[in-house]
Amino acid sequence: MSASDNLSRPQWEQLPMFMFAGELKEKANYSDDGLSQNAKLNSRVWDKKLKESKKGKNSLYKSIESEGVKEPIEVRHHLNKSLFIPANSYEIYNGHHRLAAAAAINPNMLVPVDYKVTKFKKVD
Repeated sequence: MSASDNLSRPQWEQLPMFMFAGELKEKANYSDDGLSQNAKLNSRVWDKKLKESKKGKNSLYKSIESEGVKEPIEVRHHLNKSLFIPANSYEIYNGHHRLAAAAAINPNMLVPVDYKVTKFKKVD
């Protein structure tokens, strides 16, 4: 048995360093303060994040509108299924406000992504 026999495709597949803001927003499960909600962010919560990103004279929204997203969106990439999280799924861990602003400004805006790969014990 070779070492490659222990690798499944998602384990060695190259993850994109940049993703379209709208695509990432639609694809990812919501996580706030590290607690997975295991559900798509509903429009009310995304609206709240967007509204918060527009607060202040030098808002995050204005900064992203003029300069784009500078700091990567932290995403957990789950390789296999856990009790509540599907296999090969994405979860926003940090950067909800940046992603909400970028997706509202231009869903096709490329945003930098930093992955944290998570591998759970297999659940059938």
